[in-house]
Amino acid sequence: MGRPSFEITPEVCAKAEELASKGFTLAEIAKGLGVHYDTLNEKRKEFSEFSDAIEGGKRLAGSFLANKLFERGKGCSHIEEKVFIYNGEIIRTEITKYYPPETTAIMHWLTNRDPENWKNKQAHEHSGFIENNGGVSRANQILEGFTIQRSGNTDEGTLQG
Repeated sequence: MGRPSFEITPEVCAKAEELASKGFTLAEIAKGLGVHYDTLNEKRKEFSEFSDAIEGGKRLAGSFLANKLFERGKGCSHIEEKVFIYNGEIIRTEITKYYPPETTAIMHWLTNRDPENWKNKQAHEHSGFIENNGGVSRANQILEGFTIQRSGNTDEGTLQG
């Protein structure tokens, strides 16, 4: 006797969307629904409403994180409760905790939202000298016929042509 069949119902779609919206991977969604990963993928191909539910949940999770990243990039605050003991008495008070803008969050936001203007570019500068295929460098060709006249016991000298 095999496993019971896995039916796609509105309740199953809602559960899959909920799991995806919490950041679960497809393998974790399959486990949460009590099915094998391969079964989940087969059902996603077979039932567009099931696939759409999972993709919708992923979009919700992505939007939530994008919003949090944006908040960290611009700076944010929240109210938290602090508990103090003063003269043996417990005192509770609310304070506003502030987080200043975070450069890393700003860079991630910009490089992902506007990659044409904010992509991570690395400029490479090459200097030096490369030998040609014949093994004779361009510098040697240019310097042919010149001699170096050294002054004293140093490595310094001048070109004489």
